[in-house]
Amino acid sequence: MSACKWMADMLLAMFTVYLFFLYFGMFFERRKKNIRVLLGVIVLVLWQVGIPEVINELPKAWNIGTTVGLALFVVANVFEGKAWMKSFFAVTFAAIWMLAEMLIGSVLMIYGESIVERQIFGAFASRFLFFLIILALRKVFTNEKVTGLPTGYSILIIFIPTGSIYIMNAVFVLAYRTDWEYAERYSLVSGLILLFINVLIFYIYIRLADDLRIRRMNLVYEQGRLVQGLTRGDGRVGEDVTSNVRTINSIPLFIENAPPYMEVRGEVYMPRKSFIQLNEARDEAGLMPFANCRNAAAGSLRQLDPHVTAARKLDFFAYALGSVEGLEIHSQEQLLKQLAAFHFRVNPNYRKWDSIEGVIKGVAEWQDKRRELAYDTDGMVIKVNDFAQQEELGATVKDPKWATAYKYPPEEAETQVERIIVTMGRTGVLTPSADLTPVHLAGTTVKRATLHNMDFIREKDIRVGDWVRIYKAGEIIPEVAVVEKDKRTGSEVVFEMPSHCPVCGSLVERVEGEAAYRCTNPECGGIVREKLIHFASRDAMAIDGMGPSVVDSLLAYNLVKDPADFYSLKAEDIEQIERMGEKSANNLVASIAASKNKGLAKLLFGLGIRYLGAKGAELIAERYHTIEAVMNADVESLKGTEGIGNVIADSLYAYFRKEKNIELIHRLQAAGVLTEEVREEQIGGAFSGEMVVLTGKLASIGRRAAGERIRSLGGDVQSSVTNKTTLVVAGTDAGSKLEKARAKNIPVINEQEFLKRAGLEKTE
Repeated sequence: MSACKWMADMLLAMFTVYLFFLYFGMFFERRKKNIRVLLGVIVLVLWQVGIPEVINELPKAWNIGTTVGLALFVVANVFEGKAWMKSFFAVTFAAIWMLAEMLIGSVLMIYGESIVERQIFGAFASRFLFFLIILALRKVFTNEKVTGLPTGYSILIIFIPTGSIYIMNAVFVLAYRTDWEYAERYSLVSGLILLFINVLIFYIYIRLADDLRIRRMNLVYEQGRLVQGLTRGDGRVGEDVTSNVRTINSIPLFIENAPPYMEVRGEVYMPRKSFIQLNEARDEAGLMPFANCRNAAAGSLRQLDPHVTAARKLDFFAYALGSVEGLEIHSQEQLLKQLAAFHFRVNPNYRKWDSIEGVIKGVAEWQDKRRELAYDTDGMVIKVNDFAQQEELGATVKDPKWATAYKYPPEEAETQVERIIVTMGRTGVLTPSADLTPVHLAGTTVKRATLHNMDFIREKDIRVGDWVRIYKAGEIIPEVAVVEKDKRTGSEVVFEMPSHCPVCGSLVERVEGEAAYRCTNPECGGIVREKLIHFASRDAMAIDGMGPSVVDSLLAYNLVKDPADFYSLKAEDIEQIERMGEKSANNLVASIAASKNKGLAKLLFGLGIRYLGAKGAELIAERYHTIEAVMNADVESLKGTEGIGNVIADSLYAYFRKEKNIELIHRLQAAGVLTEEVREEQIGGAFSGEMVVLTGKLASIGRRAAGERIRSLGGDVQSSVTNKTTLVVAGTDAGSKLEKARAKNIPVINEQEFLKRAGLEKTE
């Protein structure tokens, strides 16, 4: 090998390595330096310097496969990102590279007879062509934030560059081996077409990925009217929450003088006041509180019932536009002013700074001022104002280069664990908490922090007497971050969950498969107290004035032992309680009496049956209508109730197999408590008197919504075909229920007939 040939090969290898990093740097962030990155770089260099001749000697199919495999190996080790994204762009890299080589080869076959050392010249020429293609791609797509497609899309689209490689190879080989005088020219044209197709697929991929990203966070307006609201979803597909979005007062339903089409981006949030009220209500109802405002807002947006979303008082800040027609905006400041002019709520605290010093000062200023806001925030977003400059700066695969999110460190405070106590829930679960030396943290004085369970305590090795650093999880809930073990004196006491219940003295056992410890005595005073509080809570029987302190007093005076005792209380009984005068006693008795008519669903939830929530109680009430029907239902029938899982069904069945629970129901009935479903029937409705079974898939309406429509029109819905069934609605893929109905000669209608009968048929 001559020195010139060796020098040319080294330059070619270095240029190829540069192209590799230039190409993949458009789409992926490079990993931090570690052994994987070093291995990937070594393989890349050896691939280009040490073994290119070996690869070229392989059969063509093996040559191509090895090239693609090496590209995948290097990009997998050197760059961050999802596997399918790496696979797509690695195969596309190989396809464009080989197509560039084919094009240059075809040109040389036609016009390169006079060129000496065609191989070296062709190698450099093909690399230079690839370089120009990469520059063009960067110019066009550098502003795009390329996100991953769902795996199914990726699998389908990757066939294009893969097929192009083999088609290109076949065309080139056939052109080289035929005597037809125009073969080389056809080969050249074919290569150009294939190259264009691969660049086009590249464009389609990016646009499709970007479209999915946009849909996750947009409010869509057409002719000024809100037509669709979509969430971010799981990173692949968003959720349509239009009905719930319409309940948020700060989102306009109609915009005057709006463009024909506009996509508004922003964030739904829950104000701190609304969050506190929501968690207080959930606590009263015996439900698990939300961990933070963000989770509460997300959960509220996904509610099936828009009335629930409306009650939670969400809010919305608009901050960006997606696709828009007929609107010219040139800066972030102008954008926010335009959104405000369209009557969107824009964060009033945004600022424009003229220097980086101003940004730094503003960030520091808001570290403390953010506590004064009506909502929780853990940071600031800093953007380049001018859109032209944003475009020039571009974006990486993960983030725009013209914006950054600055996260404030969570505020911590040091305090001491004075003692660890346990509290009891209505199911008998004991939950440990740390009583702390009072300390000021994030705007409030903190005296207690949850310790969750024994696993949490052991993991962090928290002891009574320890000095600990605490923070507010989700900016709300005090939690122990770390134990200051270097401050231990040896006097600290290791905490163990009590072996006996602190309320009744019964044995405490750890629930198998769970981290929870539970009192084994179902008659435990602590359990009784929590069950009474739950029964009277807002989402259950809603007995106004029956709060925890009143329940404690009633228990202390031995006036109640179970929920049925509420209904035997007299005003004179309550008056003997300290601070309960005649007026308060009469009001409480009246509230107790009013609760008798809440209906079956509220009663079932109020009984505190394990795993049965408010929605589950409604589903059971809708199906069975009376408490007797629920009590007599077998476990398989309960499991067949739409929306009721096996765990809930087993728990419900077991509850009504216990004599004391049946006795409680009888006493409630004797006291006049309504144990039937509360329902307003429509006399003469389209389904009046019908017992309807829904089977198969309904394309235009969900089965639950169809069931609600049937009930609103006087009918009832069954889960299975029986002798009482009078009508079957059969969607697509209807199974055994349809066959059974036909065997029994029960009338069957399709989805279109159902929609017409239900008054839901669309008219042009």
